[in-house]
Amino acid sequence: VGLHGYTHDIAIGIRPPHRIKKELTQALKKLNFPVRGYRAPAFAMTPRLLREIRDIGLIYDSSMKSYSPYGQAAETFYPYRYPGVGIWEIPLTIQDDRIFRDLYLSNEEGLGVIKELARRVIDVNGVMVINNHPRLIRDRIYYYTELLQWISELDNVWVCTPGEVIDFMEERERAIEAAEVCSSE
Repeated sequence: VGLHGYTHDIAIGIRPPHRIKKELTQALKKLNFPVRGYRAPAFAMTPRLLREIRDIGLIYDSSMKSYSPYGQAAETFYPYRYPGVGIWEIPLTIQDDRIFRDLYLSNEEGLGVIKELARRVIDVNGVMVINNHPRLIRDRIYYYTELLQWISELDNVWVCTPGEVIDFMEERERAIEAAEVCSSE
């Protein structure tokens, strides 16, 4: 579970820093469990918002889209750190409202889109993030059941949380740094 704001303010990233911090801190106080990540409402991430989520203790964001049916995406399937900020970005691969609300696809067509994307991500050993909305799940139980079944049958994939991805990436960074120190000695 990641933080998505307190009021779903799509302009939060351009608000003054004290207001951003107040809203996000308010949202965190309402939760009774630790939160490590964030997704900006309407994907409206800004450098200011990145600094504020870092300053309140979050370690990753997932607001950048790696795929879009409209063609407006970077098509990167790898986590990366924002330079100068230190926050990890885990790009969002796809969300269910693009499939059902925007493209009006059937359950089968939606599963086809997800499966094709998953194959592309698997082929490059990438990370796939699928965002699902509760308001859509309740009317599409078949789709979600089939999706989870299909994912559970995939070979050579790791199903995990975004926090676990970041733990893996940070361990990888430490190992690389240790290897560099050893090779320079």
